[in-house]
Amino acid sequence: MSINATIYGQLFFVINIVVIFFTVKQAKGKADNIPLVTFYAILANFLFPPLGWLYLWYWSRKPNNTFCNGIDAQS
Repeated sequence: MSINATIYGQLFFVINIVVIFFTVKQAKGKADNIPLVTFYAILANFLFPPLGWLYLWYWSRKPNNTFCNGIDAQS
């Protein structure tokens, strides 16, 4: 069995891009600074992928913001 590093690298890159996309999608409406969430997601996924998966889990479990700029969104 031969291991092709090019295929592994491409697969790793695609999985990271998908996880980053879903992290940003989950953070919309929950975070005030989406570019910072994106930056953290990129760092977490490319430096230590399991941390990126945990970061996605964190944003998927976090409840939505009920306040928008200090004003109650329901009123």
